[in-house]
Amino acid sequence: MKYGISQRQLDKMTFCFEGKTFYGVLQHWYPLFWQRLSGCGPCCATNMLACIDDNTKLVTKQDCLETMQKVWKFVTPGIRGLNKVEKFAKGSNGFFAKYNLPYTCQWIKCQPQNKSDFDNMISFLKNSFANDQPVAFLNLCNGEINELERWHWVTIVSIDEKDGEYIAKIFDSDLVFEMSLDKWHRTATDVASFACYNHLNH
Repeated sequence: MKYGISQRQLDKMTFCFEGKTFYGVLQHWYPLFWQRLSGCGPCCATNMLACIDDNTKLVTKQDCLETMQKVWKFVTPGIRGLNKVEKFAKGSNGFFAKYNLPYTCQWIKCQPQNKSDFDNMISFLKNSFANDQPVAFLNLCNGEINELERWHWVTIVSIDEKDGEYIAKIFDSDLVFEMSLDKWHRTATDVASFACYNHLNH
């Protein structure tokens, strides 16, 4: 069975500029070297913001960059990047307060090889998708998932239960790929985090 966000939401995060398709905004669009190096967290937040705020319309590359810069002021990487979900949530909630958006950032952590954590992670993903919201995934160790960068934020847009495993669809700027969450959970060696934006009335 498949769980994921609607096509309407996917369209808000999919762009075609100069003949190339992008699956979410690209951190290399930032003007400064440090932003380009560490901007994957703010980019995930920008993707998610586009799904909750009808006033955030990412149509041109300039639209994307302007929103990315607004988000950067709140979801701001430190010397080790944006390596804690708590910082992502605090910055996101600060953005919501500043711009009067009725949302909050919720998050969980998942320890590899811990079945209870894995079950909680799947429930978290399903609940977010039921609200038609994507999920930010902070991966500190990619295990045996070669397509997934370590120490990196990506956006999960769906999961599909196939042959007893959950296959996640990942948007990562100029890449889109599928990965087994079960395989990641079996082979990773560091905790991961997941975050979503929920309406205050939900």
